[in-house]
Amino acid sequence: MIALILLSIGAVIFVAVMTYHGWDFKKLSAGKYETNTHTISDDFDSIKIETETADISILPSQSGECKVVLYELIKATHTVTVENGTLKIGQNDERRWYDYLCLDFNSPKITLYLPEAEYGTLTVNATTGDVCIPKDFTFGDIDVSITTGDIYCAASAKGDVNISATTGDITLNKLKAGSVNLSVTTGDINADGIDCLASLILKTTSGDMELSDIRCGSFTVNATTADVELKNVISEGSLLIKTTTGDIELEGCDAAELYIQATTGDIEGNLLTPKTFISSTTTGNVSVPKTTGGKCELHTTTGDIVISIKK
Repeated sequence: MIALILLSIGAVIFVAVMTYHGWDFKKLSAGKYETNTHTISDDFDSIKIETETADISILPSQSGECKVVLYELIKATHTVTVENGTLKIGQNDERRWYDYLCLDFNSPKITLYLPEAEYGTLTVNATTGDVCIPKDFTFGDIDVSITTGDIYCAASAKGDVNISATTGDITLNKLKAGSVNLSVTTGDINADGIDCLASLILKTTSGDMELSDIRCGSFTVNATTADVELKNVISEGSLLIKTTTGDIELEGCDAAELYIQATTGDIEGNLLTPKTFISSTTTGNVSVPKTTGGKCELHTTTGDIVISIKK
């Protein structure tokens, strides 16, 4: 009875406090934050960002000067330096174990304002946080790795784009690159309007893939549990898709040679040019055109195979 009374009193106090604060949970945060701005006057070509927890955004500078705006915990501030032509943003975490026990609904933020449109290598390593790289920039290479968070990239690269996340979604939008390598453990991969001179490789353990308007030298998908939806994906060389569980759908896609394998899932859609089809399924139906052309192998254990040539 006493426990129920105390629980009721606590619930009433909680509702009263939240109502007073307009149900804004951030106002309950115990973490102390401050905003610090660093203006960069030294020349640099490459950028390297390393942080534990922060949302990272790269934006074009309207004033023409380079600056880093940090919204950060007082006990977990960041350092901003230029060393050997590289702008480095790192974290100086002085928190003790008891600092992690308090509630904190805020999120540290790193906002980098860049005056130029073209730079060398961009490297981002973060544990928790979202990353946003807009279309306004071109880099030599882009290398982004996070543990938990979403990644959005619309910036192009003259060389390679390597993006990986353990838990989170990866979204690419209208970019050009030499090669693209995307990897996620749990999360979706979405890409639209990608022009890739060499290989485009995608890997996921659990998450769906949706890609449209893709041009590449070769195309590879390795997935464990995922639905793969491709629209207007054209590979000059090979198109390889392997999944364990999930459907594969092709609309207006093509390649010199195709190899598609699913364990549990349907393979359906249409291609742009005739192919020599080699198809098999253990449990399901097969319907493919009797045409000749580049080799197209389609295999599934449990599922249907229905492919046509788009007119």
